[in-house]
Amino acid sequence: MHLKSLETKPEHPVRPVQPQGLDRFFAIKKVVQDHVQQGLAYVKKHGPYWLRQIKLDVQRDSKQAVKAIRRVGQERVYRLKGYTTVAKINRKRQSERQQRFLRRVLLILFAILLAILLMNIYNPIQDLSEWYRIIGVKHLGDAINLGTSAAP
Repeated sequence: MHLKSLETKPEHPVRPVQPQGLDRFFAIKKVVQDHVQQGLAYVKKHGPYWLRQIKLDVQRDSKQAVKAIRRVGQERVYRLKGYTTVAKINRKRQSERQQRFLRRVLLILFAILLAILLMNIYNPIQDLSEWYRIIGVKHLGDAINLGTSAAP
């Protein structure tokens, strides 16, 4: 046999009483007013920063739209941003030109060096008599007298 405890517990938890009618309206109004006041305080604190950022963004976008750089050809176009000077830009372009020139010179020197190395490795002019035989001349004297051999 089960004994019931002296304390009686309801089977379902009791819900708090919700305000009805005008009381409910005033409760919701108070909650909304609190949220609005918190939002206004937040905007009052952070609003000037946001407005300043929006103003700077609008100014920057309008300047870029007005001063679009027109390109002629495929030259590099530099837009001055931040703290820089025309002299810095000119130095950068000069260094780029020098690097291009050095790359070309090094490429040419490498090609010449490669040709010299290949000539030394394969040595095509080592035996001249072999070359004479390839072109059909038996002796060096025959090659010299080719044009002067006349019949008496």
